[in-house]
Amino acid sequence: QMPGIDGIKDKFNIEPKSEYNKRTVDIITNFSSDDGDQLEIDCDGLDLNKIRFKIVKNKKGQKKHGLRNTNLIYNQNNDKLFVDLNGKEEGFGDGGLLAKFDDNTILNKNSITNISDCDNL
Repeated sequence: QMPGIDGIKDKFNIEPKSEYNKRTVDIITNFSSDDGDQLEIDCDGLDLNKIRFKIVKNKKGQKKHGLRNTNLIYNQNNDKLFVDLNGKEEGFGDGGLLAKFDDNTILNKNSITNISDCDNL
């Protein structure tokens, strides 16, 4: 579990895993875009050459963007961030659930940065 602190800019390092599911998910609490909090993504470790981030409102949107080149998908309805590692193929391939946030956490493209050699959003 990774808790943030109110009023300061927190950094949350999301590290690659061998699998992405409920057992391996990073739990992030007290994340605040207003404070400038950042998710640090290791693109090399995730095998991403560019971050393509999309916010969706439900599972339908999640599935739709799982069929596109979007590789980081945040479902606002269940506060879960997914990594899609198979491009336009159905599902997330070797990807899946990357991080889970407190209820009603707001993420935006400025909330995500890389710590390796991939292009930002």
